[in-house]
Amino acid sequence: MISVIIPVYNCKRHIASCVNSVIAQTYKDFEIILIDDASTDGTTDTCQQIANRHSCINYIRNPKNKGLYANRLLGISLANGEYITFIDSDDSIHSRSLASLLEAIERAKADIAQMNLSHFLSISGLRFYRSHVENVLPQIIEGKDIRNNYIQSFLGNDHLIPVNVCGKLYKTSLLKSFLWEAYPEMWGEDRFFNLQVFHHVQRLAITPLCGYFYRWGGMTSSKHLLDDYRQYDSNMELMSALAEKLGYSRHLPLLKKCNHRFFHYHIRNCILSSSVSSSDTIKLIQSHEHITYNQAVKFYNDELHVIYSHLPRYLVRLLIS
Repeated sequence: MISVIIPVYNCKRHIASCVNSVIAQTYKDFEIILIDDASTDGTTDTCQQIANRHSCINYIRNPKNKGLYANRLLGISLANGEYITFIDSDDSIHSRSLASLLEAIERAKADIAQMNLSHFLSISGLRFYRSHVENVLPQIIEGKDIRNNYIQSFLGNDHLIPVNVCGKLYKTSLLKSFLWEAYPEMWGEDRFFNLQVFHHVQRLAITPLCGYFYRWGGMTSSKHLLDDYRQYDSNMELMSALAEKLGYSRHLPLLKKCNHRFFHYHIRNCILSSSVSSSDTIKLIQSHEHITYNQAVKFYNDELHVIYSHLPRYLVRLLIS
């Protein structure tokens, strides 16, 4: 049996289609662990109605918000299946996803199976798919090769094993075989999660099915944009400590480079936000980067140029955020 863990928070609009994509699987031996993280937008009623219609759903509502990472660990503790997969509440999966992942993991006698992902955009009922096929990977990757080379996927090299927790099938015994590090809710939970898991993996199997549909769009909430940059520094500290503990100190420069790249992404979100002024964004750059005002202005203009250079992408993000 496969345990499908779906944490959900304030996702009333999409949760039904997410769950229905699991119900429609060709492989039928599964349970759905639906964890409502104290939603406030009507998601709770929707989840309860869905759970009432399907006996395979174990619906849990948290009295207080715990965050995505904590809810994934809760799902693991409740899982009855031999295998576990995760789905974000606004995404969906192909009807053969579970069957394909299970076939790959059993054929290779692996700890984890990985499928391909695609991004989709839904506006006015229309869907536009953007292929996100990863680099061609060996059909099977052994644990020694993972720890010597591919582990850097979760420390900044996004062109190897996909960082996402979603799109993978994990052996339940693997996820229950070690003590998880505590992790406060912030950016980077997928990296933090998989760095711990892949440290213990003996074999990874790859299936070519493009079976996970990631909803593309939205950006960091403008309400806290000027404060949220601190999460990148906190994340760097936590990930550095974990990497050193697990013996991957050699990849810390890569992690630092990745963290800086995401700060650039954060600044572009500030530029796009109508509630954050250019002067406040420049002050943020200046304080975070420890540079002069003129250097911060250049930093700002460089990021503005990136937005203009990829204008269609950013216009879409503005439309759907």
